[in-house]
Formats: sequence, C-alpha cells, structure tokens
Amino acid sequence: MCCHKPRPGVKKTLAEICKFLIKLDNKVDKYMSETQDKLDALAASLGGVSDALATAAAGLAADIADLKQQVADGQNVDFSAVDARVEALKASSDALSALDAENPVPTPEPEPEQPQG
Repeated sequence: MCCHKPRPGVKKTLAEICKFLIKLDNKVDKYMSETQDKLDALAASLGGVSDALATAAAGLAADIADLKQQVADGQNVDFSAVDARVEALKASSDALSALDAENPVPTPEPEPEQPQG
C-alpha cells in the first residue's frame, strides 16, 4: 500500500483527462466514419464513370465496325467524327491512368524473421 496521500485535485484532473480522451476518441471515430462514407461515395462514382467509359468504348467499337463494313461495301465514308470521339475517349483514359498512378498499389512489407530457438 502506498504511504502517501494523493495531491489534492489529482483524481479530478485524471477524471477530466479521461473525459477529454473519450470525447476525442468519439470525434476521431466520427471523422473516420465520415471520411469512409466519402470514400465509399467516391468509389461508387468512379464505378459509374468506369461503366460509362466501357459503354462508350463498346459503342465506338460498334460504330467503327459499321463504318468498316460500309467501306468494304464500297461506300465513301468520313471517319473524322469517329476519330474525334476516339481521341476524346483516349484523353479520358489517359487522365484516369494518371489519376490511378497517383495512388499506387502498396507493396507488402516483408514479415519479420522469427528467432529460432
């Protein structure tokens, strides 16, 4: 058993510190939850963009196939509109690739060696 008495106010101060830490922990939990919600919304939005790009690419592929068939059938075909759409799609793809490069996949850290004994 301890032979000295605690200084006056120590228990009160410790209780205040504990209350503060609990409040701080609750705020951190709230901010983390809000951040996760924002990240989830962003991921959903990016999924929509990805789907739209895939749909656009499929549409372009079909347009190009139709134009190639028209050329094969001997029709005079102007590819300038399709070329412009392909360039716009490529620019979007390049922008997304650059964005992806800013957030590389983390490399796993090697596990520490276990002492043999």
